[in-house]
Amino acid sequence: MRAAITAITVRTLRGMRGWSGPRWVCTRTRGTGTEKLSLLDTTQEWGPRLPATVTGAGGGCWTYKVEYSTNHWQDWTYCPADVGLREAGGTSFQSFDFVAFTVDDLIVFRCDPLGDTIRLAAEPGESWEQSCDGSSEARGTHVTSAGTNTFVGIEAVEVGGDEVRATTTSRRGRSPATRPGPRRSTPGTRCETASPLETERTVRVESPSPIGQVVYTERGGYRLVSLVPER
Repeated sequence: MRAAITAITVRTLRGMRGWSGPRWVCTRTRGTGTEKLSLLDTTQEWGPRLPATVTGAGGGCWTYKVEYSTNHWQDWTYCPADVGLREAGGTSFQSFDFVAFTVDDLIVFRCDPLGDTIRLAAEPGESWEQSCDGSSEARGTHVTSAGTNTFVGIEAVEVGGDEVRATTTSRRGRSPATRPGPRRSTPGTRCETASPLETERTVRVESPSPIGQVVYTERGGYRLVSLVPER
């Protein structure tokens, strides 16, 4: 797994300490994507409107949730700190309809200790490890999302005609239970809404099963199209 995360600038991040923005915000997010499962050649589409919300999580933290489709959503909880932006955990829900039956899976992740998504003092090329443990309700199994974050640099991201400066961090992940392929995402955040600016995702995972190797692929992207919330 490989990810590139576009996040907030140092100045904005420091301003988010003690964040007291809207308790609930729906952002103007648009995008497209496709996810496929080799089992019965199942395909699901994203977009073009991907509902995305930001909610307060207490202690100055917030949770960002994006709905790729009615069958797939994911959220992440972030907390600002003196050293940067930290990830406390998250949730991933996915459902596949095989006509004769439906398979649902909900994985809840906890990061202990909290992972450093962004480090304020990082120099371009500097790397650090991040790991979060998760459990699947449907399968009763445990998974670990781990990887190496590398700070790339600062760039400008355009949102609805406005330019927002952001940092870019790449992530290369690993999982002992699967054979992960490349994965990239570029979320950024503004102080008022704490919502990602842009994301591109490419995923390929091969997993063993009683009927043979099952391959899951995902490719798509979404972006914030306005700095003004929908409601």
